[in-house]
Amino acid sequence: MTILKPFLLIVEGSSDKNFFESLCKFMTINDIEIIEVGGVSRFRDQVSAILRMDGFENVKTLGIIRDADNNVNQAFNSIQDVLRNNNLPVPTKMMEFTNTIPTVIVFIMPDCSNSGELEDICINSVSDTKEMCCTNMYFD
Repeated sequence: MTILKPFLLIVEGSSDKNFFESLCKFMTINDIEIIEVGGVSRFRDQVSAILRMDGFENVKTLGIIRDADNNVNQAFNSIQDVLRNNNLPVPTKMMEFTNTIPTVIVFIMPDCSNSGELEDICINSVSDTKEMCCTNMYFD
């Protein structure tokens, strides 16, 4: 595989990839390449492999998104370690760009402060709607 676009987004799994590809399509953003690593346990090995892909040398910005699961800080520290171990710039805060080439940014879902995952973002986006009220009543 060859990286063809200047902006690279590395995500945890296939549902994350599908979500962000659909979001980019909806927003008509065409210059982001999205690669999924196959799960949180594979970030370390897969990031190393991605760095060796043809075209990585042309990446201007690298974004990494993963789920917080049960611990936001642990998830962020894990990504920092992966970046450090691969001699990549390491952001000191979530959602803060490094001043390097490539620029690196990390987002821990759902919101860089709470535990959770992509599905929490989706549920939270409709939690105040009448349809969600009906859904909750159905499950109750």
